[in-house]
Amino acid sequence: MRALSRVSQVTAKAEAVEEETSVTTATAAKPPPPPGPGLRDALPAGYRNFAMPLGAESDEPLAGENAPLRSAYGPSATALAGLPRLIGERIPLRIVIREAQTALRAAAEARGETVREFLDAADTVPRARLPSRNSAEATPTIRAALLVRDGERDTATIDLYVTKTGPGAVEAAAYDRDFASPSGGFPYAAPPLFIDRINFDPAYQAVVSAVASPPRRRSAASVGGASPVGSIVVTTVIGVATFVAVMLTLAAGQPVFAATIALLGAMGFVYALRARSA
Repeated sequence: MRALSRVSQVTAKAEAVEEETSVTTATAAKPPPPPGPGLRDALPAGYRNFAMPLGAESDEPLAGENAPLRSAYGPSATALAGLPRLIGERIPLRIVIREAQTALRAAAEARGETVREFLDAADTVPRARLPSRNSAEATPTIRAALLVRDGERDTATIDLYVTKTGPGAVEAAAYDRDFASPSGGFPYAAPPLFIDRINFDPAYQAVVSAVASPPRRRSAASVGGASPVGSIVVTTVIGVATFVAVMLTLAAGQPVFAATIALLGAMGFVYALRARSA
């Protein structure tokens, strides 16, 4: 009896050891959890817009002069070359018009409407709530994102806001997304990169006219005087020169030329006075 009891105890101990060994093996075979967001390296600036899945394949050759420019986080040199480029912190007007037309057409098709029906149904946004005012109450008609090439950051995301300002008239304002508020929109920490005003004909789905910037008032320096004193001097010189030329022409017996000179002098005198008042 004592021998049988000893054998049963040894058997029980062996079964317990086997269970512990299987649990240890299962624990060791379980893969470790992935690192948290805080343990991962931040992506370089400008590459946050690209996500390359693991094991993705590309038809582009890996060798060549552009090979060092490729990375797991960003586009190739060929893709960068195809992006619009910022010129003086603004996008060319033709690119803005193209993107505005594309955004309007996409929004209209999503609602099963034509561009004309979409613009007619859209509300006219008052001036105080235009996106160009950069206020929290801004209400754009359409928002679009455009990836552009920036010399300092390789790529940059531009938020393009197209807003109806009147019948067939829209305003396009662009902001750098890096300066957006924590909510991802208005107000931005930087002023708009540019503001374009576009007249759009919904019937033909074509742009009638576009103004890249508001018209600027002509300065006094462009007409020859940077101050009121300069304008007075210019006006006096024109008057004296005209009088002398007319007198000399009359003395030479050529009244026709004298009349022509007098007319030209009067036109110059009036132009100088208007420039001075402007």
